This record gives sequence, C-alpha cells and structure tokens, in this order.
Amino acid sequence: MEEINETGGARIGIFKTSPPFATLMVNRDKLVLKTSIMGTLIFKPSDIITIKPNTGIFRQGIKIVHSVSNYNTNIVFWTIRSPATLIERITETGFIGNVSHGPPDLEGEIAAAIESYGFPIKIPAAITIVVVWNLLYLGDQLNLFRQKLSHHWPGIGAQSALAFYFLICLGLLINEPLRLLILKPRRLDSIKRFLYFIMLITGGMFIAILFLRS
Repeated sequence: MEEINETGGARIGIFKTSPPFATLMVNRDKLVLKTSIMGTLIFKPSDIITIKPNTGIFRQGIKIVHSVSNYNTNIVFWTIRSPATLIERITETGFIGNVSHGPPDLEGEIAAAIESYGFPIKIPAAITIVVVWNLLYLGDQLNLFRQKLSHHWPGIGAQSALAFYFLICLGLLINEPLRLLILKPRRLDSIKRFLYFIMLITGGMFIAILFLRS
C-alpha cells in the first residue's frame, strides 16, 4: 500500500476538530494530519515514538506519540475505522520503521508547517470578534435597539451577530487585506471547509430568525 487518506476528527491539546474537518495522510516518507483549527502537522518516521489505539465513550481513533517539541504532546485522530485496522494500514505503507531521509523537499514542508502551526486567528483579532459578538447579543438583552418587549429575542442584536460572523467568514474567503489582518500566515487553506460550514450555519439561523419574526 503506497498511501492512505482518511477523513475524521482530531484533538490537539485542548483544541478539537469535529469530523469531517480533519484528514490523515500517510505514505512511506511522512504522516500528515490536517485540521481546521490547528493547521497541518507533518511527521517524519523518525519523529514517531509510537501510534496506539485511543478509545473513548463516543469516539475511537489513534494517538500519535511523537518527539517534535514544536507540536502539542496530546494528538489524537478520530476515525470511524477500528484503531487496530487504521494502525495496520499505516504499517502497510512502510512509514513505521522507515529509516530513509525522505525526499529533498520534506524538511522545507515540515518547516513551513511548524511556522503556521497553531490557532489560525491572531489573538487581537480573535478577542475583537468575540467582544463584538457578545456586545451584539447583549444589545438584545438590554434592549439597546429599542425593540418591542415581545420581540426582544431573537432580536436585532442576534441577527446582527449572525450576520457579523457570516460576513467575517465570507471576507476571509474573498478579501486578502482582511485575511492579513485576521489570520496567521498560510492558514486559509486549512480552515476553508470550516468557514463554509460556519457560513451555512449562521446563514441558516439568520434566515430562520427572519422567518420567526415575520
């Protein structure tokens, strides 16, 4: 088996990515875990100490025990497959125990992945987004928008908060200056599916609120 590709979920430290927003790719030379929240993690065979089953009440998967100091030590990939089956498929690629140096560009890939690793949104931008979101919702609670008492919730503030999130996601997809302001370098590709998902949810909720208030 030359290469495997699996779609699932992941946990990296305290951050969790629900299925199907994580992918695992393994071939003879590298193991690549792509997540919507923490970016892409690339491992050489020599980076891996062991890959072992990780089973919980509601999820099952594999725990990647590694020696890369730049990455969190708690890395789990969740899959619908049995952990034993997935580990067997990884073994069949020839990745585990491979002592070759790999392709010449592998070190460059790893360096780029490490540089962009971590939460994708710059901290000041993340704080601003959360504050604006909460202020808009608080506006409904305090009736800052001077709505009739029967229309406080869901009200203008809730609608504005949903529209705000929707527009932020849309802006990150189509507007480069906004991406430079909000996102860390080279993080758009890893969160594209997540942005579309948020747009679907917030757009649907916005339309539902309009319908309920009509």
